[in-house]
Amino acid sequence: MQPKPVLVKAITVEWFYTAHAGPLQMELAGGTAGLRRKICEPTVNRPGLALAGFYRYMANKRVQVVGNAETAYLKSLSSSERRARIRAFMERRVPCVVFARHLLPLREFVEEAE
Repeated sequence: MQPKPVLVKAITVEWFYTAHAGPLQMELAGGTAGLRRKICEPTVNRPGLALAGFYRYMANKRVQVVGNAETAYLKSLSSSERRARIRAFMERRVPCVVFARHLLPLREFVEEAE
């Protein structure tokens, strides 16, 4: 007889980071204030549409994964528009943002996350 799976309602960003930083080669880019935020959904979200301004179906309770496409899009914007898009995105209270493929987070992401 197999044991019943344990359902976890949420984990903290700190737990996620501590458990996965080594295997995923993650480095903490922002401060520690956000480590207490809750991740309430067990899957990830690619926020391309949200960064473009479409929020109707944004999965803001998930870990957000930013890759080359999102980064290239943001870099194509003017500095003021890029800042506005990132600020609007971060106002949705996402638990954390992971930059894939060894990408460094844009300065505006770190500043707005703080």
